[in-house]
Amino acid sequence: MSLRRSCFLVPGNNHERIRDAIDSRADCIILDLEDSVPVSQKNRAREQVREAIQHLDFGHKLVAVRINAVSTEFSPEDIRQIAVVSPHEIVIPKVQSADDIKIVERMIDAAQNNARPEKKIGLQALIETACAVEAIHEIAHASKRLTVLQFGRADYFADIGANKSFSMDNYWSVSLYPRSRIVVAATSAGIEPVDTVYPNIKDMEGLKEDARRAAGMGFRGKWVVHPSQIDIVNEIFTPTGDEIRLAKKLLTAYEKAQTNGDGSITVDDMLVDKAAIVAARKLMCQSEQLDLRNKV
Repeated sequence: MSLRRSCFLVPGNNHERIRDAIDSRADCIILDLEDSVPVSQKNRAREQVREAIQHLDFGHKLVAVRINAVSTEFSPEDIRQIAVVSPHEIVIPKVQSADDIKIVERMIDAAQNNARPEKKIGLQALIETACAVEAIHEIAHASKRLTVLQFGRADYFADIGANKSFSMDNYWSVSLYPRSRIVVAATSAGIEPVDTVYPNIKDMEGLKEDARRAAGMGFRGKWVVHPSQIDIVNEIFTPTGDEIRLAKKLLTAYEKAQTNGDGSITVDDMLVDKAAIVAARKLMCQSEQLDLRNKV
């Protein structure tokens, strides 16, 4: 799995913003061709995104491109121009059903014919409507290219007619159901759930609370739209020293029990079940990606 604690969305038609994103500490950069780009700038955005992927050094960052929705006139040209430069992933917005994933997959295959076919492009599905939430299981299993299910709060709220007045409790009460469905569906499909943008870029305490809740329910990372959000999100989605030490202790106790043929494991007076071992392994895998395993 790729690191995607923080996924930084930047307009594809803004070269300076793209360069700033490269210099940031975001794990993933999402170059946008959709909502942040006006219709008059779509062609320019495609050209700049192509040039950026071909000529700029993104280092170890994961690079994704958000195309326009399958239902729009823009998506075929988005895919035709972007697939040939092979970003790591393409983000499909406003997915309504598994068919949308399959349509994009076919268009990528056609665009990549004889053009760097050895580099496979992954797909992210943005879940932004009631229809998508209800079809979430089929969407999650629609393609082997699929790597992420990502929640899109703003469009989901608009689709269901949610109250626009913002408070943390209202925000979470309205979005808990789709968020839960996304985490469950992504996990069942062996892919990653990524949480939505926190809308107030000046409210750092609200961002912390929102990210903590998302991490607590199983999301692996979060979209950000401003550089000031990146470090906070990275910190919250990074295992702490205490968590790593406990995971090591659990795995050591489990290995010892397996060697001795013991059926039950107790650590710090707590009975350890298989679910705890699975969680400990996932946490240690993430800590290895972040080079934290031997630093605690």
